[in-house]
Amino acid sequence: MKNSFKICIVFTIVLTALGCTLWSSAGTSVTGGGTLIAKNRDKKEFGFNSLRIYHPKHGLRYLAMFAQGEKGGVKGGINEKHFAVFTASAGSVSADDSESELPGSLRKMLSTASSVADIYNAPEKYLNVKPQFFMLADAFEIAWIEIGPDGQFRIEKKSNGSLWHTNHYVADDFRFYNNKISRSSETRYNRIAELLGSHEVLSLQDYIAFSDDRIAGPDDSICRTGSKPQKARTLMTVCIHITATSAPELYVKTRNIDYPAVSKTMVLDSSFWQLSGDILI
Repeated sequence: MKNSFKICIVFTIVLTALGCTLWSSAGTSVTGGGTLIAKNRDKKEFGFNSLRIYHPKHGLRYLAMFAQGEKGGVKGGINEKHFAVFTASAGSVSADDSESELPGSLRKMLSTASSVADIYNAPEKYLNVKPQFFMLADAFEIAWIEIGPDGQFRIEKKSNGSLWHTNHYVADDFRFYNNKISRSSETRYNRIAELLGSHEVLSLQDYIAFSDDRIAGPDDSICRTGSKPQKARTLMTVCIHITATSAPELYVKTRNIDYPAVSKTMVLDSSFWQLSGDILI
């Protein structure tokens, strides 16, 4: 189903080669059922990337991918209702290479939404944002959302199969928004599609392996190492398996500049959501 509404957004058109890779799978495509969702966060900034737990005074608790820096903030996460959302920049149209939202939109999704359907059924509540892309998942459905420069949006959702996105528009009637598709965005888009299509059934371990794929070199791979210091590189990876019958399993890896890489797998059970203390990794 296609949805749209009008929002006034002002931005400057300059192309960027920065961005992120998002992918997800659902239903019979997932080992053990449920869904998988992942994000590789690519940037050239030096801000520290981490996982943080938030306990809003009013709203759901959530675990967030967090970045420090001038364009830092929440870049995605999963809440205690097992709803996950991540975002990527619309690098084919916008000067703003950050995948962050206008104030509070990701935080609003994570603190108030329990499912993909919550976003799908109330877009006016959540999608008042600048041009960008979202990937969503709960235990039963996955979806991507494209926000156009004029505030219109498109949603594609599935209960079986896979979805993926990088940093350019792919909805048929939104492709005209692409001023130019960067080589990196197109290469990563095609490569993650190839990897997802190479497995009849996918596991969390498969997603972790995909997140480290470097076949296209330092600047165009899903895992980017950067050919020069000023080039973007993959700073953080989060992969999550969500099911209706057990607690989500989450894998995270940080590759913060000037720090050793750190990875961790955790189960987000009821005791996990009692934790406090900002930075978990």
